[in-house]
Amino acid sequence: MFTGRFLGVKLFISNILDLTTYFVYWVYIYLRIPIIRRKKKIKVLFVVQELGAWKTELLYLAMLKHPRFEPSIVVTEFKNQPMEKDILVAYLVNKGYEYYDYDQEPDAFDKVNADFVFYYKPYLGMYPKGTYFTSRRKTIPLSINYCFTITDLPHIYRMIHVYSYRFFVETKEAIDTQRRQLGFKTHNMRVTGTPMQDVLLQDRALFLDPWKDRQGRKRIIYAPHHSISGTNSQGIEYATILLFGEYLLELAKKYKDQITIAFKPHSALHPKLLQIWGEEKTSAFYKKWETFDNTQLELGDYIGLFKYSDAMIHDCSSFIVEYQFMDKPTLFLTMDDGSYVESTLNKFGQDAYHCHSIAQNKEQIEKFVLKVIRGVDDNKKKREHLRKQYLLPPNGKTACENIIDAILG
Repeated sequence: MFTGRFLGVKLFISNILDLTTYFVYWVYIYLRIPIIRRKKKIKVLFVVQELGAWKTELLYLAMLKHPRFEPSIVVTEFKNQPMEKDILVAYLVNKGYEYYDYDQEPDAFDKVNADFVFYYKPYLGMYPKGTYFTSRRKTIPLSINYCFTITDLPHIYRMIHVYSYRFFVETKEAIDTQRRQLGFKTHNMRVTGTPMQDVLLQDRALFLDPWKDRQGRKRIIYAPHHSISGTNSQGIEYATILLFGEYLLELAKKYKDQITIAFKPHSALHPKLLQIWGEEKTSAFYKKWETFDNTQLELGDYIGLFKYSDAMIHDCSSFIVEYQFMDKPTLFLTMDDGSYVESTLNKFGQDAYHCHSIAQNKEQIEKFVLKVIRGVDDNKKKREHLRKQYLLPPNGKTACENIIDAILG
């Protein structure tokens, strides 16, 4: 009994200290913001580790052109997925973007001396400790989610979101979802739209066509998630690759004259398959996608892949919304009748999910593929409603314009 009371008192004191730190930090933020806004040039730092999850590139470019901003990029290796850094750096070099490599230049943050910092994901444990905003008093964090806020499950405590001067989101539903978990700490959230919306709404002529097939076959993306049952802690468990991954290869062979399939796995999938399948089987599986005549492996940026595709088959939470911008048929793979996935989603997520066909077996997958071949689209009207309700940024502006206006006040 004494131990229980002691732990209760300890928790109470911890909560009081956390709240005290929170309020003191927010007093500091409100004192610092006017100072930053009076500067001729506002320095903004983008910390990035993965290309596929970097969803603020368009904002970086908008700030490059803006007379009040001086944006910079810092890259650093994500320990769980070290190969992602090479893909990211190659992309930055190809684009001609200047960047600092924190792993080679530990003083990169000091060189930039940023006023604001965007982390590409909100989990502080992903980054080297020297990059934390908590150790850099003059640098105020700003937040944009790397994915749309569509799940209604309890989230891991996201310190970056809570301590950001502004947390820019895509819909009011995103604020409502966070408020159910964080209460008054969502006071910093603003509905501006996100840079990812701007990218997804751009005309496809602005993007290169990355599909290797030029024979007029229907182009289908297969995008499996990493959340294999038992591997995702307390998070969602949508992944069905152990059930359907090899079957998608069989379909590619069966309909090789009519379809081509691009394999776009989540970056976290490969290390998990190594643990489950082993090196030999995992490497062989990826190699098949890379070498078949009518398949291809895509590990980096995927917007061009989206723009020039005809349909998508997936079980990825982010793509539930993202692919709906393409206004093309989508199939979601599940391990049941689809009810588990729907139960994890908020209203926005459910509306986007309802724009999908659902498959829980191989026959339903093949039926969808045949519809794509014939040009049948069952959910077009639902997607039109989704676009009007959720997909367009507010104020008749782009999301990047809204975000810049909000930062400048």
